[in-house]
Amino acid sequence: MSGTSMATPLVTGVAALLKALYPHWSPAEIKSALMTTAYNLDNSKKPIQTDSGNVIATPYDIGSGLLNPNAALNPGLVYDFDMEDIVSYLCSSAVGITQRTLQGLLGYQIECSNNSQLPHYDLNYPLIEVSNLRNKTISVYRTVTYRGKYGDPTDFQVEIENPKGVSIQVKPSTLSFQRDGSKATFRVDITPLQPLNKDVFGSYTWFNNVHRVRSPVAVQTQNTHF
Repeated sequence: MSGTSMATPLVTGVAALLKALYPHWSPAEIKSALMTTAYNLDNSKKPIQTDSGNVIATPYDIGSGLLNPNAALNPGLVYDFDMEDIVSYLCSSAVGITQRTLQGLLGYQIECSNNSQLPHYDLNYPLIEVSNLRNKTISVYRTVTYRGKYGDPTDFQVEIENPKGVSIQVKPSTLSFQRDGSKATFRVDITPLQPLNKDVFGSYTWFNNVHRVRSPVAVQTQNTHF
């Protein structure tokens, strides 16, 4: 009923195409290319609405948006992470994952330490979600890898869509790359401007005259994660 039965083979097919074209890309890079190039507007260039109509869909409804295979083939920038990052994320997760559960997931024994824990919002994922934001700025860090075609522009500027009642600042606001595989790290400062009584959504987008690399931002009023 939700359409997942059709979404799954379509996304899988495009992911397989990307892997065939770029066999050296990691699974995280392929997923990032699909997510950050997705449409968030419908065919009439208006925000996508929920099935019930007259209600603008949020990332809870549509994730990053509608798959755009052509854009995903040349994403410009991607967000990458590996198994070590995932383990650190799981160790710091608020859902109470036990050592036994981790061992079952990974197939080997792992012990979490304070040094290995990664705040959930600092996992190098293409979207950002922050829980229980109250009266202080939270700084989130991301690293992007340049994946443009030969001759594409290598400088990117940032465009911000602030969630209602929240300010987003990205520093630096311009990124420059030298070659394929070059990396750059930036900081996203998320500040509440007023008490929040519901979850709110925005985005930040790295862009130039060829690429638009969009990341949704979700600010949640409770301590829950995607």
